[in-house]
This record gives sequence, structure tokens and C-alpha cells, in this order.
Amino acid sequence: MKGPVKKIVRRIRSNLERYNEKNKRLPLSVSIGFATAQDQSKSLAQVLREADEKMYLEKQVKKGKNGW
Repeated sequence: MKGPVKKIVRRIRSNLERYNEKNKRLPLSVSIGFATAQDQSKSLAQVLREADEKMYLEKQVKKGKNGW
């Protein structure tokens, strides 16, 4: 399941890069976190928490690269 989700995330980022190339005065950025569950072993709350944690991790990585 993660394969299709990763493909969607790559497409979003690619479109965002193209947008930013055309709109240098107002660049956009996103932090995307995702999680999947193959069965019901995880609750929806656990899956959402995992996605949220990944999103904040991505924000921290970007913050370190950009210096802000």
C-alpha cells in the first residue's frame, strides 16, 4: 500500500516544484506525512498519529536545511 501513496506524494512534490519555478515571488512548501495500515491491527488514531509524527519529522528536516 505504501507504494501508491509514495507515488502520490512524489507527484504532489513535483507539481509544487513546477509551481515554485513559475512563482518565485510566492513559493509554497508542504510537509507531508503518511501512514498506512494493512489490516485492523492498528486503530485509526494510531495511523493518524504515525502520519502526524512523520509530517513533523519532515518539517524538522526542512527547517534544518533552510535554517529557519
